[in-house]
Amino acid sequence: MSRFLYFLLGFALAVGLSTIHATEIGFGTLGASASVSHDFGPTYIEAQINGMRYDFNYTEQGDKSSAKLYLLTYGLIAGKHFEKWDVEAGAYYNNNHADIVTHDPMLTVHQSVRFNRISPYAGINYNWGHAVFHAGVLYEGRPRVTAFIPVAYGKILAEQTTAHRFRYMKWLPDISVRYHF
Repeated sequence: MSRFLYFLLGFALAVGLSTIHATEIGFGTLGASASVSHDFGPTYIEAQINGMRYDFNYTEQGDKSSAKLYLLTYGLIAGKHFEKWDVEAGAYYNNNHADIVTHDPMLTVHQSVRFNRISPYAGINYNWGHAVFHAGVLYEGRPRVTAFIPVAYGKILAEQTTAHRFRYMKWLPDISVRYHF
């Protein structure tokens, strides 16, 4: 989290604390979010952070697994105002990942799923008073899976199975509602 604080401090110094146009807080598919922005006429630049952690347990083919999904992204976004609509694009530093532990009767398998560190982003906003309805997409790339298992064939099979399971996260939707003040 300290990287984000340095990032936010640098952004605030770059635009000047007295010229920050807006602050937003909200919640959506990327977790809780907070942002500051500065207008340059009809365009703006925004620094944003999103994050949450989700733990869940599941059973597959008799094997019990526990998973921890960590979502943490922060980045810079440039946008353009069109009356009540905004169109924006930018890039996020992406620290989204998942850690999975599967308990088989004979052994325990630890897996780690990672995505691209720098992820391009595009989205639109609808502004309604202080409420902002947001829809966007974050390209995370193909998931990279590492399995820690003593048997080589099992390691390859576990990595392929987990990569297939996380394939839908290649394009991560960002749907959120934010409060603009």
